[in-house]
Amino acid sequence: MFRLLCVAATLLVAVQVCATGPARAQAGPPTVEEFVRDPVFSGPTLSPSGGKLAFYVTTGTVRRVFVRDLTGGPLKLVFESGWGENQEGRWVSSIHWKGDDRLVLAMSGWFPTVVSVNADGTDRREITTRPRPAGGAMRPFTPVGFLNVLPSRPDTILVQGYENERDRNFDLFEVNVRTGAASLVLKGEPLVIRYYVGRDGQVIGRLRREFDRPKAAQIIDTRDAVTGAWSEAVRVRMRDLEDAPNFEVIGPGPETGQAHVSVRPASSAEGATDAIHVYDFRTK
Repeated sequence: MFRLLCVAATLLVAVQVCATGPARAQAGPPTVEEFVRDPVFSGPTLSPSGGKLAFYVTTGTVRRVFVRDLTGGPLKLVFESGWGENQEGRWVSSIHWKGDDRLVLAMSGWFPTVVSVNADGTDRREITTRPRPAGGAMRPFTPVGFLNVLPSRPDTILVQGYENERDRNFDLFEVNVRTGAASLVLKGEPLVIRYYVGRDGQVIGRLRREFDRPKAAQIIDTRDAVTGAWSEAVRVRMRDLEDAPNFEVIGPGPETGQAHVSVRPASSAEGATDAIHVYDFRTK
């Protein structure tokens, strides 16, 4: 973290030049006040080796992704998005590394998608297609969220999306970031809004909603690793959500079937911080 902050401070002026034009003359690093006022860049992410830093810069309605080789070399603009009149109405919401040389960009906005691009800005691929079951022509699917970078697999990631425009049930796809080819991992069911995956990419849980009054609720289900069967683990009625603990799955856990979660008890005093726990989907 200390290294990341030091690099961030040295990049501040360089980013101002790239994104907004010449910066004012400055004798040394920015002051603390200058550094935290109207942040110039966000979402800094180190590559797995720690040799490269990716981040995005928001200027007006444009959001640009930059990469800096920390061993030397210029700042590199690798991707640009925006929501202004002349942009596509979507923007980078998070940056993920797939190895040391390729980025996966989760895109939000009017047309959510996932984009992969080399760290030097070349070979951009938008993930929108998958092959038909019997081969032949590609058919489109619509990605709606990046789920897991699958660090143990060289070229594929997990993406949540749907291929049926009529029902829009969320499916799970494994996608090759270099070719864009996708294969269906799990077929979605009605009212499922998110899947949770473990360290090895295995599906360990899901979040779904029920809207039948007065029993409308949000439910977390767990998935049996052997049979694939789902079982209900947690149910919170919609009317009780405001009083329920702030519970969010933030990433895979240390073991298969576990996830790291952020929790803030409902009774916490104002200003209290979240605590990080390991939630075991195997034992519910």
